[in-house]
Amino acid sequence: MIEELLLKFDDSSSFTRVELVEFFRDYDPKLKDSTFRWFIHDLKALKIIYQLDKNHFTLKAKPSFQPLIENRQKDVYNRIHKEFPELKLCMWSTKWVHEFMLHQPGKSFTICEVEKGAEELIFNFLQDNKTRNVYLKPSADVFEFYVHQNPDSVVIKSIVTKAPLQELEKISVPRLEKILVDLLVDPVQFQMFQGSELEFIYNSAFEKYHVNTTWMLNYGSRRRKKMLLSQFLEQQVRTHKSK
Repeated sequence: MIEELLLKFDDSSSFTRVELVEFFRDYDPKLKDSTFRWFIHDLKALKIIYQLDKNHFTLKAKPSFQPLIENRQKDVYNRIHKEFPELKLCMWSTKWVHEFMLHQPGKSFTICEVEKGAEELIFNFLQDNKTRNVYLKPSADVFEFYVHQNPDSVVIKSIVTKAPLQELEKISVPRLEKILVDLLVDPVQFQMFQGSELEFIYNSAFEKYHVNTTWMLNYGSRRRKKMLLSQFLEQQVRTHKSK
């Protein structure tokens, strides 16, 4: 049956739970839901199928996004974490998006996201420790005239609770799902990634890495932009439209 399954879905970038049920019921018309769930569990454990979200699967394994953390991000993160070990924060660079882009920007900046209410505390702490080019929740004009002009800029902003994060090299960084959503819902902050470039970024990311759209939609909901995100995925992302 496994060989038939591989043949059935080999040419598909993804397939639905309903399609998988129909496949198994061709062999056993009386298949119970509980038995089907065990089939899914076993196929995933054997790495024959991979779950993309609640209702979609694929045969093609893709790597997870593992960005390179540069010394600038490590230095800032470690200084904050040492002084405020209980503070929830994450650190990342817009340079991580460049690998998905058609037109390569010449500059990037670092983003430090901290618990809501601690932004000014961290801003003052970094300034007192002579960290260069630190900006607290900058406006569109500050982004244009200052942040984008300094390659080592650090932007301090609040982190959304339950955002998709991961730990790399003992540093909390966003998962790819969070970065993609942020690019869409923060057009002022990420103005260089908008328009047709954003569509290219999404499609490149989906083609290259494993992207969990359930995580994206949950995070989009927390950012009160779930409808915007759903429409963008449906209309602009090729792999999503094929589901």
